[in-house]
Amino acid sequence: MKGIDLKAFFREFQDFGQDFIGHRHLSGTALASIAFRAPLSPGMKLDGDRIDCTIDIAVDNGANKEQAQLLAVADHLRKKKLVAPFVDTDELRKRLADVRFAKLENRIEIRDGAVHVPLMEVRSNALDIEMAGTHWFDDRIDHRLNFRLSDLFRLGKPAKDDFGPIADDGTGMRVFLRMRGTAKQPIFENDGAMAATKRRAQFQQEKQELRAILREDILGKKPESALAQKQTESTQGRIVIEADSAASPVRQELVQEKPPKGIDRLFKDEKKEKDEGGKVTVEE
Repeated sequence: MKGIDLKAFFREFQDFGQDFIGHRHLSGTALASIAFRAPLSPGMKLDGDRIDCTIDIAVDNGANKEQAQLLAVADHLRKKKLVAPFVDTDELRKRLADVRFAKLENRIEIRDGAVHVPLMEVRSNALDIEMAGTHWFDDRIDHRLNFRLSDLFRLGKPAKDDFGPIADDGTGMRVFLRMRGTAKQPIFENDGAMAATKRRAQFQQEKQELRAILREDILGKKPESALAQKQTESTQGRIVIEADSAASPVRQELVQEKPPKGIDRLFKDEKKEKDEGGKVTVEE
């Protein structure tokens, strides 16, 4: 479905039987693909515990207003002793009450009496937040989120890591929080597990980038896809004439060769001496 009014869409489906995020919060234009299955009661109401729904959604020029879980983040930071000198929590709460974003894509799953939101990045006017979570229909929650420390502080940073695990992922120091309990009485705690996962992912990415640099710049090797294409191109125009080994020991090969590059130049002479022993090379 294209050009969907997001607010009307969630209202029409009765917010899919949940109140974690719905027509009261969302607005914008969406492109959505929906797989929905749920029995209806005699009164034409959805049975929330039996809903099985997958929504692939992309939202343009969207907004998320007055969502309790985001407001709870501002309220939590306000209680921290070291926040006041560095953070305007009133302004933060005001921004989190009306989060606006240009683009948002994710898959939302509703099953087993809960809304499951995979990890996503929300670039907004308030904060750039990475978040994921589960919200059960009985109001239990388990949310994880992280954001840049530089987005939070007006200047400097506190002397202590009073906000939880802080990690540098290459884009700046980040704060990792976990919110559990119920939507009305959330409990915040440090999310060391999410911080460790992000550090491992960043390490793996940096290792792959370093490996690619070593292969290309030091060993003179291209990435696999480029190397395969180069090998395919190099076989074009090659003519091999193979004589019967019993009749003649000579193997003739007509080759159009390119000059060796990188480390291959070090082994050019040795390779040439070995090749001359068993074949005759004719170059045009």
